[in-house]
Amino acid sequence: MDKKKRLLILIFVLILSGIVVIFIHKNGSMKGDSVMEENAISGDDNTHWFHSNGIITSIDNSQKKICVDISQKNNFFDGTNITLNCNKSSLDITYLEAGQEITFYFFENNVLDTEVAIEKLNIVTP
Repeated sequence: MDKKKRLLILIFVLILSGIVVIFIHKNGSMKGDSVMEENAISGDDNTHWFHSNGIITSIDNSQKKICVDISQKNNFFDGTNITLNCNKSSLDITYLEAGQEITFYFFENNVLDTEVAIEKLNIVTP
């Protein structure tokens, strides 16, 4: 009888562990890149990515800079025409064209009047 109780307890613990793993997986704790990206853009002012949208007016591939007309006025930039510094090594701007609308992500402390060093960008309109 003692062996049967131990076996039943072991089976119960294994089933319970499996249910916990399935619950965690379905609720997003193990979803990979989307969760990692979500965590990368949250936090305090020094770790939070802000974003803005704009239309590309010109591109300087040699200096990795893009001039953008901001779509909506915000508290980060003095004017509506700003320069995006894309010197972060993972940013490839060679495929971009003037006239495309983009969303760009940046840290608040990287904003210098009319220029901002960006962390990431996405094309809104191809």
